[in-house]
Amino acid sequence: MKNHQGRIASVPPTQLKVLVADDNDLNQELMVQRLLHLGYQADRVSNGLEVLSAIQANRYDLLLLDVQMPKMDGLQVTRQLRQQATSLYIIGISGRVLPEEEQECLDAGMDDYLCKPVALKTLATALNLYRPPTQPRPSIQPEQAPPLLDESALQALLEIGGDDAASFLISVIDNFLRDTEPMLQRLKVAITQQDTAQVNEIAHALKSMTVSMGAHQLTQRYQALEKMSKANALTLTSEWLQDLDQEVEQVRAALKHERQKYRSTQLP
Repeated sequence: MKNHQGRIASVPPTQLKVLVADDNDLNQELMVQRLLHLGYQADRVSNGLEVLSAIQANRYDLLLLDVQMPKMDGLQVTRQLRQQATSLYIIGISGRVLPEEEQECLDAGMDDYLCKPVALKTLATALNLYRPPTQPRPSIQPEQAPPLLDESALQALLEIGGDDAASFLISVIDNFLRDTEPMLQRLKVAITQQDTAQVNEIAHALKSMTVSMGAHQLTQRYQALEKMSKANALTLTSEWLQDLDQEVEQVRAALKHERQKYRSTQLP
């Protein structure tokens, strides 16, 4: 769930209309029961198309939206609603726990994101953050993006480089840039072909290489790929793959910058 600060008084539950969207009947029932316990009344639907129909027929303030649903998933529903300029407050709910999956939901236009199983206290906190469109939303504390490269990892490479540490680091960076490029091409082919064994092998190798260079965010990407391939679940969106390509290029650019920096120290 997002980190909000500067809260003002929340809207009483009895004044809000809530819609619950989940394709699993038991999950629907449990969510509605949690809402009742917290003082909210809720309608329920079972897929994305029913969400759109319900919103056209009724006015809702809050939508608790399962991300994985048949016919139209939560991401598609959210994008369509945002294209209609609706002010509906959308809380995505999913069993997926990877940070990039949460970010994908927020990028699609969801206001918040909760992981299953949703604890009653967590749900209450998320609902209390809702503000009507005429009221200011609680401010979100901006998170500083982590650096592309961990300086301590580069320093560790310099330390083992001995008397010619700069040359050693430059050589390591050159080898990394040279060796990972064909591996990335093979990885893309394996993903396209849904070759989970190949994806697992290449992602594992890339993970160990990137962590040595201190590229921890990119390492997490490869770790996620490794886990998905082991589970035979390569359900990757085009946005996820585009983000991977972008991170790869950013890390390569950062390493080239470091290489140039240490090369300049060798000039007479």
